[in-house]
Amino acid sequence: MYEEAIAYGVPLKHLTDPNLATDFEYDDALSERFNKVLSAGGFSQGRLGDALLAHSELYYRWRFRKIHLRLRDQEYAEIRKQNETFRKEGEGDAASGQQGLKARVGALERDPARLRAEKEMNDKKSEWLLANQTSPDVPHDKEKQAYLAAKARFDDVNDPYLRERAKLRALPNYSDELIGNLDIYDKNLLKDIEYIKAHQTSGSKPLRPHYQQMLKAYEDEFTHGKGLSDPLVIEFFDNFVHDSLAGFAKDETLPSDPRCCYIGGDRELKFADNRPVSWERSTAFG
Repeated sequence: MYEEAIAYGVPLKHLTDPNLATDFEYDDALSERFNKVLSAGGFSQGRLGDALLAHSELYYRWRFRKIHLRLRDQEYAEIRKQNETFRKEGEGDAASGQQGLKARVGALERDPARLRAEKEMNDKKSEWLLANQTSPDVPHDKEKQAYLAAKARFDDVNDPYLRERAKLRALPNYSDELIGNLDIYDKNLLKDIEYIKAHQTSGSKPLRPHYQQMLKAYEDEFTHGKGLSDPLVIEFFDNFVHDSLAGFAKDETLPSDPRCCYIGGDRELKFADNRPVSWERSTAFG
């Protein structure tokens, strides 16, 4: 990322900048807990893939502990408390809050000048397309330039509407969607475990290392009574790790899937494979 930023001329600030001091200051509490995670995971030096697998195992131990001990209710209470704070901030006053934004967006969307410019742009585009369809071998620069000029005029008058609409769409949602998604996420993770266990006992291909460690973490918590108990490791995941996938639940990624590790451009580190890199879609087995 640093090299890409330099290559494209992104202005970078020096760490001695006073305005950056709090952003990069040393956090003793985080350091103590992070070092404990490193030691508990059993890695300090070596291959990046091994470190990722070790960290994933600790993460799943933490997840299974929360599920087993039914700790989500405490988390939900805190989420609702934060939601109420954010809701009040988002609503703001009549001018700058949600209602004010909705009113401005509606007025800008219905603005006669904007509607006229949009109609003119669409008309010019239709004339250009029709000319191309009628005489495809003849250049139609006049119609094309008329469309581009109309589009530029529309873009100009449409800009205030897009800016206000972007502000409105960026306001948080307070409908407890996150809480519902967390429940689904936990339930789907347990379903994944049952699926993986069934295939493991059916004599199919050996599990990939990511899934072996996940299954071990599950059995230690729910079967062997040897789940995660180190308070510093638990506090690290409770207070310093943001599980970004939990709040979205809008893609096809399974809760049990290994995370992608990019090592340059679009190249991924195949740290969880049992076999040489293949173009075929990865599964839990083989």
